[in-house]
Parts: sequence; C-alpha cells; structure tokens
Amino acid sequence: MSKELISFMNGDAVRKEVEKLLGSKPMVDRAIRLATSALTNPDPKNMLPKCSAQSILGAFIRSVQLNLEPNTVLGECYLIPRQIKGQWEANFELGYKGLIKLAYRSGEVKLIQAHEVYENDLFDADYGESKLLHKPYLKGDRGQIVAYWARYILKDGTSDFSVWSVQQAESHRDQYSKSAGSNYSPWATAFHQMAKKSVIKDALRYAPLSVEDMRLGLASDDTVIEADNGVKFPDQKPSILDVLSKPMEISQKEIIYEDSDEEKQRMEVFLRVENKILEKKKAGMVDAVIVNTIGFELQDIEKQPIETLMRIMKDLG
Repeated sequence: MSKELISFMNGDAVRKEVEKLLGSKPMVDRAIRLATSALTNPDPKNMLPKCSAQSILGAFIRSVQLNLEPNTVLGECYLIPRQIKGQWEANFELGYKGLIKLAYRSGEVKLIQAHEVYENDLFDADYGESKLLHKPYLKGDRGQIVAYWARYILKDGTSDFSVWSVQQAESHRDQYSKSAGSNYSPWATAFHQMAKKSVIKDALRYAPLSVEDMRLGLASDDTVIEADNGVKFPDQKPSILDVLSKPMEISQKEIIYEDSDEEKQRMEVFLRVENKILEKKKAGMVDAVIVNTIGFELQDIEKQPIETLMRIMKDLG
C-alpha cells in the first residue's frame, strides 16, 4: 500500500486537493515533497508507510490546511505512526514552533515566549500578583532544567503566563499524549520543545483568540484524522483516488475518537465549560473570581468528571 500511496501523493488527485488549499504551485510542490519524504524515510524503524491511507492523508491535509511543514527540522508539526488495536495509524501532532506560528498568525498576539528554567537561574513567579521574573545564570553551569514558563501579550494589553515543573510536563505527556510512546514522537526526540508547547497551550487556554487556524490546530493536536470525509475503507487496500476525489471540509467530525461515548460526552461538556469561561473573561471577570466560583484552578478543569463539569456550567450561569 505504501507504493500506491506514494504514487497518488505525487499524482494529480492529491495535487488538486492541495492546490485548493495553497494555490501556489511552489507551495504545493513543497508540501507534497515533504509528505513523500516522510513516507520514504529509509530508517528501518519508520512505520509511517504501514499506517492506513486515510490517516496519513488526513494528517497531511491537516498540515496543509494549517500551512505548517510536517516532519522537518522546523518542528512545526509531525505525522507520527502509532498502533491502535493492532493497526498502524498516523497521528497529527502540533509542534512547538507550529503553535507559536498559529498564535502570531491570529494577528492578536503582540508577544509570545517560552523558556526553560535551570536550577541556578534566578526565577520567581507569583500568580496572585501576575509577576514573572527570570534571569539566567551566566557565571558558570546553569545546572539541570527544573521548570518551563510561557507567557503571551495581546495587542490590547491582555497578558497571562503559566509555569510548569519538569514533573508536570512529564505527567502531562503520559496522561494526554496518545503518541508519546512512538519512537517518532517529538516527546521522545524533542522533549523540552514539547514541554514548552504544552505550557504555551496552558497559558493560551483562555486567551480570547478567535482565529480559526488556532482552534483547528488545537482541536487536531495528537489525533488521528480521517481524510475520506465519509468514505469507508473496508480493507487494508483502500481506493486512495476515492479519498482524494471528495473536497476536504474543516469540521470537528473529521477527528476519529477512540474514546467511549461517555468520554466524548465529557469532552463536549468540557468544551462548553471552556466557552463559558471565555465569555466570562471577555465580560471582564478575572481568573481569581472564576476560580473562586468553580472551586478549581483553570488548568485542572479538563481532568474533571462529567458530573463536576456540569456543576461548573451551572455555577458559571
């Protein structure tokens, strides 16, 4: 199937779909060349060619939709192979630099930063006073990395920051990254960049960014995405031409959920809670008041069971 996939990736069917999204011939050529390069990587451990056609194409098309380069040294996004119930599937993984690129593309961000904190650095963070101080140690060995911080400043002056310990980053990886166990996961090859990406996501969680690319990128992060938009693949040799003959649509239904119906319901309620919190912040409610109202730190809401999330919705009115 990999030969068939590579053939179609370089054929007219794929080109027409990519042209709809990029337009420019040089950009189309480069996008297809990058995807083909990832598939033909001679590393004997490269399992990407063994992934289902729909997942490879889905992850690739998502990178094209977001205008991010997959599997390059730029670290914008990744196509990562992983096994799901014995079947290899390609995950779309948003990279550290890709997330920053999407944030700046919104046109609302004035500054976004993320840095490692070493044990000999001068560092202090105070959420209550909204103060962050970081002075790197320059007189010798800075020691081991002990934390990561990220902050953003919007053009209207709105700002926020987040600080995580290394242990928090590791715990987040183990709990939320479905592809972290893959040898090709950036969590395995670029842990510090992925840790900073996660802290940036945490800081941006309730930032009033409305850009569609940002929403789509975060919704797609570390997921398997269908490229067939409804076409079913009955066996391991699907008709890729059928996949590519249908126009791509950007919608939540493209994401394949492995989780149970109960987990999907919980995530739906969580998204409603996020939207409600964003509405409150836009109306002028500060984080401290929101936290006092719901009884949880904002970064802990996503972990709560559906009953608690429904209670939070009620408390927020």
